[in-house]
Amino acid sequence: MHAIATAVILALIGSNVFAEEQEPSLAGRPLSDVLSVLQSRGLSIVYSDVLVRPDMVVEREPRSSDPRAILREILEPHALQVREGTGGLLFIVPAARQPVFLEEIVVTPSHTRIVAEQPEPRQSLGREEIRQIPHLADDLYRAVKQLPGAAGSDVSATLNIRGGNADEVLVVLDGLELYEPFHLKGFLNVFSTIDSGAVGGVDLMTGGFPAEYGDRMSGVMDITTRAPAKPSATSVALGTLNGRVLTSGISPDDRTDWLVSARGWYPDLLLDQINTDYYDLLAKVQHRIGSRTTVSLNLLAAYDDLGYRDEPEHLRAEETSEHLWLTSRTDWSQALSSRTVLASGDIDRERIGGNVDVEDGALEVADIRGFNFIQLKQDWAFDIRDRQLFKWGIDVKRLSARYDYSRRTDRDSIGIQLRPRGHSYGAYIAERFRVGDSLIAELGLRWDHQFWIEDENQVSPRVNVMYTLGSHSVFRAAWGRYFQSQRLNELQVGDGVTAFSRPEVAEHWLTSFERQFARGFGLRVEVYNKELSQLRPRYENLFSPIDIFPEAEDDRVRVAPKGVTLAAWSCG
Repeated sequence: MHAIATAVILALIGSNVFAEEQEPSLAGRPLSDVLSVLQSRGLSIVYSDVLVRPDMVVEREPRSSDPRAILREILEPHALQVREGTGGLLFIVPAARQPVFLEEIVVTPSHTRIVAEQPEPRQSLGREEIRQIPHLADDLYRAVKQLPGAAGSDVSATLNIRGGNADEVLVVLDGLELYEPFHLKGFLNVFSTIDSGAVGGVDLMTGGFPAEYGDRMSGVMDITTRAPAKPSATSVALGTLNGRVLTSGISPDDRTDWLVSARGWYPDLLLDQINTDYYDLLAKVQHRIGSRTTVSLNLLAAYDDLGYRDEPEHLRAEETSEHLWLTSRTDWSQALSSRTVLASGDIDRERIGGNVDVEDGALEVADIRGFNFIQLKQDWAFDIRDRQLFKWGIDVKRLSARYDYSRRTDRDSIGIQLRPRGHSYGAYIAERFRVGDSLIAELGLRWDHQFWIEDENQVSPRVNVMYTLGSHSVFRAAWGRYFQSQRLNELQVGDGVTAFSRPEVAEHWLTSFERQFARGFGLRVEVYNKELSQLRPRYENLFSPIDIFPEAEDDRVRVAPKGVTLAAWSCG
């Protein structure tokens, strides 16, 4: 796997030798990244992530070569300005509007590039906002749960969107979908494997998400790692449940940056009869080739080891997971850009234990399973004169899984061995266009197909509309159909399930109104309707949802809903 990644890196570098070696272009880069570059050139810039959001980009190449003049140029399109403080500090603040009296007043429309104007409803958290939200043990999921439309239990890190199940949320990190990004996956998913301290921003979409997001039917959590800044820095933190080392930096020529977060957990210090350790590692190295291409290599890995003994029950569980992906971003021109992701991953789980209770009878369970994938994903965007934006892309995966499950009791026994494998294909196309100066609409169409499910082509039309009311109010509306296939790693073999179900279907209707008031206060009202059909059966425990062998309990039942309609409104 690593040899493949190395070969692709060399191929990408070779394919981009046309990119001239010159001073890196600033246009099109995230505003926070360019601020880091200016800091490395001697400016002492102080700003809040609330003002400098992750979605802000430098719209055009600065004309000046002076760092302070560059700073003023890149801030002006975002209604920001510089205020000088003591000791040479430069504070980024909102632009103050002063009354100006003219003999002639000319009114012209004001808007940002259509690339940055996203009509779909989404809630964004910046790095500083994530830090300020109370959340246990640097767990990003527990911070996101505080947003409207998201919910979850205190015990588990999993996220439920608008009444949906936890597996209905698509989780994307730096362009790659993550599979099961949790510690102790078979035991309530107590913490996520993503360190909130390494995150630069999160976009949460609780419905009506656009066509580039596929195969999940409730919501999307799109995560971006933080941008390193000069000088290089390393921090060490120790808490009650875990410890963390975080390091990041930028090379002297501003072309290479890195970020590494390593965490170790020790909850057994607080819990009796449990011996457990788990670790996770998030690493990223990014390099700019010429002025047009950026290549990055990402790794997310986790390891769990759990031992439990409380007579008559005993258990030994071990889990490992790894996501490795290579990303190439290229600006072919001011209008055309692309992102290519080549990824592979492995997840292995082992759960062995039993119960030797004399009254209830003997129980022995051996559950060994694995899952791996190879993926090629490509997204393109073409901006036409800031009036139209075309987006299209493909997603190809090769997946395989293995199940070796056995359970024996005094009453019965079950043994299942499966080796499912297959390919998954996805493609989408969408057009975002401006109607007048106040209305932006996006029409999208997505197609998906999984070869382990016969005769199932999923076609998903989607519509998003945004209407601007003055300078402080926005109305949004969305409609779409969303399919969710059963992944190769999602069979409930412990309940005797050996066949994959048809894809589930959800139809979303959503409207929202947002109003921004003075001093940073805002109002957001949403009305939401979701109709679910073709729901696959699942197995749950009625009275004891928390158990190390839930599939062997007497209160285990099969839940097979025909269809569900969820309607809600929220105000915040």
